[in-house]
Amino acid sequence: MSTSSSNPPEGAHQDIQGEIPQESEPSESSDKPSQDPIYVPEPEDESSGAEEFTGWGIFAGMIVGGSIFLPKAIVQGIFAGIVGGLLGAIGEYLLHLYFDHKTDAFDPVYLGNFDAYYDVLGNQRRLFTILVINKYGAIDMWDLAKKVEELESGRYQTSPSEEAVKQQYVSLYQTHVPKMSDMEILKFDEENETASPGPEFDRIYSLLSVTLRFLSVDPDFPELADIFNILEYRRQRILLKVLYDQGEPMTVQELAKDVSQTLPENEQDTKTSFVKTYAYLTETFLPKLDERNIVTYHDEHNTCELKIAGKRITQLVYKLEPI
Repeated sequence: MSTSSSNPPEGAHQDIQGEIPQESEPSESSDKPSQDPIYVPEPEDESSGAEEFTGWGIFAGMIVGGSIFLPKAIVQGIFAGIVGGLLGAIGEYLLHLYFDHKTDAFDPVYLGNFDAYYDVLGNQRRLFTILVINKYGAIDMWDLAKKVEELESGRYQTSPSEEAVKQQYVSLYQTHVPKMSDMEILKFDEENETASPGPEFDRIYSLLSVTLRFLSVDPDFPELADIFNILEYRRQRILLKVLYDQGEPMTVQELAKDVSQTLPENEQDTKTSFVKTYAYLTETFLPKLDERNIVTYHDEHNTCELKIAGKRITQLVYKLEPI
């Protein structure tokens, strides 16, 4: 379903031929996480949905079991009701397990390229674009720009200014929507100026949906894009997994060795891989992750360990990438 089309103001098309007024596609160096500490909410309840009983299984089991004997014998009827209730509870538990698995489990082969999807969701503007298109389907580019601007600026009660929407429109038209169109996440109809879900849209939205459920946050959680930005780099995800599995502080040499050995075989050029990984860790990844409150990095002792937020993010990685 498409939203009603509203034409962009005069002059918006001319801006597309020139420079983007506000935001351009960030360079590799500028697209890294900001240096503010990141907050990852702790789950209120670590139990799975399989343990959230409604009681319908017990109730149904007691009714069915009791009705068999109750008209003939009270004792047998009560006993059958209890047995039926227990069987109903087991049945409800198994059904919850089944649907939990169907909803949350991820097939990494089906999902495709994690790095590319994390890169898309690591940009807040693209993340909000996906949320809007998931809600409205095919949408006029100007309407898309207005709704993304409302999400970005937090203006839910008053409409954003025309100038702000215009800047958003140019940014989406020139940079973000074409990028996602090239990846087949979106379909971009330049002639009619509409964007709609593409063949790969369901895959990336599945990743986003599982993340929202796992972290128990709303789609407009301010640091959601930052989390995906952290996960964009495969070495960084492997680093988190190694520290998580270790469960205690490691020296950077040990960490670099384990990370380099966990890389795909075509990247395991032993000595070169270790040296490159060690340089990544000491010069880039560990200092930034320490500043983001993900790890504790003691450069004077050359050791590091996961913080609580880092453990939670690593649990998310294992959820999304079980292999």
